Amino acid sequence: MLPMHQMMSSSSSSFRERGGRRGRQRSTAMTTIGRVIALGTCAWLVFGGGSGGGGSSDVVRSSAPVSMSRNNDAPRTSAVRKPRRPQGYESNTDATASATMSTTTEEEEARAEEASRVIERLRAEQASEEATTTSKGAIDDDMDAGEEIEVDGEEVVVIEDVAREDASELSREEVKSPRDVSAPKDEDETLRRELEEIESAPHVALESPFAASSSSSVKTTALDPTRIRTISLNQPRAFLYEGFLTDDECDHILELSRGRLRKSGVVDAATGGSTVSDIRTSTGTFINRGQDDVIMEIEKRIERWSHVPRVNGEPLQVLRYEPGQEYRSHFDYFFHEGGKKNNRIATVLLYLSDVEEGGETVFPNTDAPANRNVSEYSACGAGGRAVKARKGDALLFWSMKPGGELDSGSSHAGCPVIKGEKWTATKWMHVNALGSKREDAHKIFYDGGPLENANCKDTREECRGWSESGECTKNPAFMHKECRMSCRLCQGGWRDGSYEKPPSASMVANSDETSQ
Repeated sequence: MLPMHQMMSSSSSSFRERGGRRGRQRSTAMTTIGRVIALGTCAWLVFGGGSGGGGSSDVVRSSAPVSMSRNNDAPRTSAVRKPRRPQGYESNTDATASATMSTTTEEEEARAEEASRVIERLRAEQASEEATTTSKGAIDDDMDAGEEIEVDGEEVVVIEDVAREDASELSREEVKSPRDVSAPKDEDETLRRELEEIESAPHVALESPFAASSSSSVKTTALDPTRIRTISLNQPRAFLYEGFLTDDECDHILELSRGRLRKSGVVDAATGGSTVSDIRTSTGTFINRGQDDVIMEIEKRIERWSHVPRVNGEPLQVLRYEPGQEYRSHFDYFFHEGGKKNNRIATVLLYLSDVEEGGETVFPNTDAPANRNVSEYSACGAGGRAVKARKGDALLFWSMKPGGELDSGSSHAGCPVIKGEKWTATKWMHVNALGSKREDAHKIFYDGGPLENANCKDTREECRGWSESGECTKNPAFMHKECRMSCRLCQGGWRDGSYEKPPSASMVANSDETSQ
């Protein structure tokens, strides 16, 4: 005797085969019966039915077909019989009898025509349903309650779950989701080429969304994220907003600065005072915060984009670069003690004019994009990630990391102008509001890194930033002597990230001497 699980498997297969045959036979029989009933009903309507020899006038036929089987194989015609007339009823006049006979004849003809149409419709429906009757009958029969069958003299009950699973599998095979059909590979290749063409397309000047529309003089204050391009996500975080200013706003700033330009200065790293240096050869002037409604609107717009309050920003500095003039690589944050109490956190650079050639803003401590068209940039602009000066655009970059440490990757330069003239306006923003009582409140989270000891240390605090900028490779003679730990020339300890400032080399040396 076979094991029980094999008996169940064999029984299930036998049951499905027998159930399928019985379902098809039953469906065919029901279809035939329905057809015979429908034809008989139609003939009864045509030749008369009920009592009284063709009392067709006593029957009102319903036009709605009624299904004779659960599979809706063939509709039938239902009839509703009117109440019979009282016995001994006679017509009062010959005219009434003649009219009644005429009406009866017309009704019989109409019903005969309708019966013919029903027969033709039934034949058409039957032809279309025969293709699906067999499969539907088999599925319906299989999904009935389980029945008992005998295998080798033993009774085995086949439950209806097996039949239901088979029906589910059949329906899944007959109906496939469009998602199951994979797209041709050539479509993916076409899409990839289109995306590459879009990414490599030249920059198109966009109209500022803040310009007044033709139908209204009211300017929109909403920012358009589709106009923002990412220049760098880390060291530094830098973003370009295309069409940040309108042409009228650019011209207004230029008009306020004309006749007031002076030789541009730089901040002395030791004292924090202003001094003249050949690294900056432009001329410029300042425009007070909120000087007029136009300047106020621009400053509010900068606040919405950067999320830095207006009170944290310095006055706008307007700069003019003529051919040959430049601003060499530098940081915007301060190194002197007074400036570090409330240092600069971010900068927004507004481009007030187009430049024919040169004049890019470049981040020299970054790698230039590999797919960039080098011919569109000057030799200076090709030295890293760069932005070409276009009237109305604005560049936002951060001088600090998210934790508050100074970002050495924010070093940037204004490349020499080769052809044309370059006008910009700079908005420097600080950690806290300028002139506030808690202006020096600045909590910094210091990233983890090497920990100095007496045998492995840096001699200057700037070593870590210089090493992150690649100076260990660019200037090895100096860096390998002064910044041994940051250049990984020796092995010290390791410190985790913390809000506590890492100890300097002198503090570590004093601690070692005390412990001895």
